[in-house]
Amino acid sequence: MPSLADHCSKLANPNVFAVGLAGFLVLGILVSYIPQHAKIITRRSSEGLSPWWVLLGGLSSIAAIGNILTLPSSRDDIHCCKELSGGACAAALLGVAQIGCQWACFMFVVMLFLIFFPEAPDMISSAASITSTPPPKRRDALIVGVSTLVCLLTVGIASITVVAVTPHHTQAWANFLGIVAGALSAVQYLPQTW
Repeated sequence: MPSLADHCSKLANPNVFAVGLAGFLVLGILVSYIPQHAKIITRRSSEGLSPWWVLLGGLSSIAAIGNILTLPSSRDDIHCCKELSGGACAAALLGVAQIGCQWACFMFVVMLFLIFFPEAPDMISSAASITSTPPPKRRDALIVGVSTLVCLLTVGIASITVVAVTPHHTQAWANFLGIVAGALSAVQYLPQTW
């Protein structure tokens, strides 16, 4: 197993193409969420967003951020920043930045969903009047908010505990979180492919 010094020396001279691509992906993630954020804020309503889609996305993004922050290689990259130049450190952390940006953007969607949760719809003007799907209830928003908060606290506390108490299990914990994130994302987006 290579030492941390060997790992850090490999990060000292980042590949310009890889850094450019990773930076473009961070920007693309951010730009892809801005229209959704703006639409909810402008309309002052999260009507049209499924509570279950928001819940699955929130839980998935929490598992993904827990995964990237507990991965031993990510933690090594973070530790290397003490020895690297600012540019090399930033380049080394672009993978973490991608997941962090996605997590922050989706958590903002969850927050906006809860803040601008639609009141009981006016059945004459609401899209709910022309669909067979009943509108979400305030209880649905409560389930989304509480479940997201509990998941965030659970993953955060468990991840800190694993890293601090049993660091030799961090790869297994990160793998578990990665599988959970992927499975929840698949369940979240699969209905949209039909």
